[in-house]
Amino acid sequence: MNSYKVLNQELGLPTQPIRPSGFVPRLASKLGVSDQVRHRAQRLAVESETVDKTVGVRPSGFAAACLYKASHECGQPLTQREVADAANVTPRTVRSHQNTLEGLSV
Repeated sequence: MNSYKVLNQELGLPTQPIRPSGFVPRLASKLGVSDQVRHRAQRLAVESETVDKTVGVRPSGFAAACLYKASHECGQPLTQREVADAANVTPRTVRSHQNTLEGLSV
């Protein structure tokens, strides 16, 4: 993240790296989840970003893990394969980020 900041300052560019929270709405729509699941996944993503758990990860994969966890918490479970396919990542990526999410008290 610091390299983006330095590069943007040096070149005068306003762009920021894409964060997982930016992927949640798009993936939620693609998966057809409820608003409850989408809101919970968004909260998980934002809170994870706040404590720097998303630095150096593929944002779409982390967003997929947030949707996977949120869907199970809300009683509308998706499979790892479903969310992985929607995010164009592997189920293993979803599992690894899921482990990161389990360690948070969000």
